[in-house]
Order: sequence, then C-alpha cells, then structure tokens
Amino acid sequence: MALECFVGTFRSLTTDAVNTDYTLTPGFQAKAGLVFHTGRGEATDTVGGATHRTGIGMFTSTTNRFCCGYMSVDAAAAGSGNEFARGDAICATYATDSTTLDGRIDVQAISATQVTFRVLDVMPVDTTCGVIVWGGTDITNAIVVEFDHTTGTGTMDVTTVGFQGDVFFFMGVDEIVNAPTADAAGAQLFFAACTGSTDEHAWWGGQDQGSASADTGGYCLAGECLLEWGGAINSPGAAGNRAEFSTALSNGFRINKLITTRAGVNCYALVIKGGSWAVNNFTTRTTTGTIVRSSLPFTPKGLIVVSALRAVSTSPNSTVHDQLSFGATDGTTHHVQSHVDEDGPANMEVGTGVDFDKVYQNIDTADAKVGDIDWTSFDSGGWTLTQNDADPVANFCFDITCGNSPAGFDTALMAAMQHREPRVANPVEVVAGGMSPPEFIPT
Repeated sequence: MALECFVGTFRSLTTDAVNTDYTLTPGFQAKAGLVFHTGRGEATDTVGGATHRTGIGMFTSTTNRFCCGYMSVDAAAAGSGNEFARGDAICATYATDSTTLDGRIDVQAISATQVTFRVLDVMPVDTTCGVIVWGGTDITNAIVVEFDHTTGTGTMDVTTVGFQGDVFFFMGVDEIVNAPTADAAGAQLFFAACTGSTDEHAWWGGQDQGSASADTGGYCLAGECLLEWGGAINSPGAAGNRAEFSTALSNGFRINKLITTRAGVNCYALVIKGGSWAVNNFTTRTTTGTIVRSSLPFTPKGLIVVSALRAVSTSPNSTVHDQLSFGATDGTTHHVQSHVDEDGPANMEVGTGVDFDKVYQNIDTADAKVGDIDWTSFDSGGWTLTQNDADPVANFCFDITCGNSPAGFDTALMAAMQHREPRVANPVEVVAGGMSPPEFIPT
C-alpha cells in the first residue's frame, strides 16, 4: 500500500495552438490533482509588476474537474478585474475586465504513468502552471463536487460525494450561479483544506471591482473552510459568508454556516479517501534558518504551503492588501507562485512571482521579493524547510502534508492524534503536528 505524490509544471504560451498538449510523467496513475497559476509565464525565477490571473483547478478525471480564479489589472485607473468558476476546464482566464473567456486548458488524458493537459482556447498571456498529483494504492476514491452555500446559518450536509473522505480541499469565488460562469462585477477567490473540524485552514484574497482607487484585502487563518466577502471588498472589512467544517459523513461532509449574507454562492470540494494527511500551520522567520515540522504519524511524500503574507488574521476581518503565496513539493520538484494587489493607490498596482526551487515566496507592494523558503528534507514524522531569505515580519502559513502510514500503524489512533485539541505555547521555530496560531504543540 502506498500514496504517491508528484509536483511538476507546464508552460502554456500565446504562440501555442489550440489542441497543443502538455504531458507530465508522475510515474503512477493520477487519482486526484490540483493546478495553480498567477499568470506569470517565465521559465525561470521572476518577480515583477504584472496583472495577476490567479486560479486553482481540481480534478480526478477528464470529466470531473472544476477551476476557479480571478484577475486584477495592473495600472488600471480603477478597480478592474473579474472572477470565474468553470466545470469544463482545469485552468482558465480572461485577457481583460470582461466575461469573455480568453484562455482555457483541460485535462485531456490520464494514463498509468502520465497526465496530459490540452489547450482548448489559447491563453492571452504566457502562463506557467504548477501541478500537484496524488495516486497510489492507498487512494481508493476521489471526487470534485459543486455545492450551493444556502441561506441561513447552522449545519448543512453535502451528500453528493458518495463516500467518507480523509482530506477535503475547498475553493470558490463570489459567483451566484452554477459553473461555468463569470462575473465582471467581482474579483475574489478562496482556498481551504482540512482533515476534520480541528485542523481546517483557509486563505482568501480579493479586490473591490469598480472602486475609484485600489481597494484590496486578504485573509488567512485556522478555523474556517468557506469564505466570501460579497460584492464589495471594502478592505478592511468583515466576511459576508463564513463556514467551518463539522464532520465527515459516510457519503460526504457537514459544514456549519457561521454567517450567510449572500445566498446561492456555489463552492467546490475535492474529497480524497485514503492516504495519510495532516493540515497544520507555522510562522515564517525574520532570520535565516530552519523550520521543522515534527510529530506527524507518517513520513511525508508531498507538501503544500499557502500564505496570505501577513500575520494570522482575526476572524472575520480582512486586512490590506490582497496577497498570496502558493507552493508545493514532492521532495524532488519545488514550485511556488505568488501575487500582490496593493490597497490604496489611485491606480491599481499589481505584481506576480514564480520560483522553480522554493515552496514559499514573499513579494511586497513594491513588487519585489522580500522573503523565501526552500524545501530541505522529508523526515521520519515530519519535514524540514529553510528560510533562505528572511521575511521582514513573521507571516502565517498553513501546510498540507501527505504520506504513507507506517507499516502496522493504527489508522484510528493516527486520526485521534491529528484531531486532538492543542494547547498554547510560546512561539518557537520547531513546529509540531496539529499546531494553530500563534504556535501550538500537541498535548
């Protein structure tokens, strides 16, 4: 029994024709995966001012896939961008502030060893896509489902999954009808992950489309799995829709809606059954040195690191600016993409970054790289990262780790260890499994 993880990239160029294929070779059959991009297209490490076209896609097959994304136009005289959700692609984007699609890439084929992506509509800018793929005999089921965040508060069951999952990834934008759709009146995106109710973590970013000057915000914390800010961002401001994860069900999952000010907002969940998973958090360093995750009940095979490039948020309020770092590694390939959309200038000031050997990248409002983190090793029961370029201030990150269970390990005990309540400790550089802000260690 094994769980396999692969991280790779492909570049889709404006000179590529429709039906151009990009084939990656994980060496195993992909059973689930993520695709991420910010609109940067270089083949080498690059940071600079540019319109961000940030998106995330989830897939389990050539027919079961969804993608969400949003755009903010650099140097626009007012808030200018859009958002979309589609069920016919793994990656999509728009050239301008409109609802007319200008680029679309789909999952074309999945074989015993390869995954192929195909251009259906040529991208408007060169676009580098990061890819994370999971497979192996440990994974026995996986699906991406679309669900409606209904009105009211309280519990809500999503039962279209059809099985009980072990890890849950969530994403969505502020759209109000089923995918595929686009909205030129909004520009925001959220991403979240959990294995249960005590380890859920979420990132959100957005801008107030149409505002007279740049009005952008971001948010990242533990304790929520669904976020939307409604039509206007009004940064800083309070979230309009918030939910927390309650429990996995035999045929899906249950969420607890904390607030719903805008109904009919559809969200998307990738649910995977099998493998070993942990969702935790850490803070970056203001000096160079190592960051260590320990006390995991398995040896990692893959890692995702997500940050809004700020201190942990205070629910339910966003803070200025819209920022993202999204990185991943399988221990061989390391890749991160980032963006910044500055709050306050009369004209929009947006920047993006891409790095091919890091898992975290901090870019500031001057569109300059001011911090990064390398992958160092996967260890027995954890991993080691290295703060290669120190951050100006310590930033909150959440991390998603996958791997195999040790031979003969009690999976029920593993679940109990991951979901036990933590106790508060003083900030330390060594981080243990199950931690929450500011730094927690397991009891």
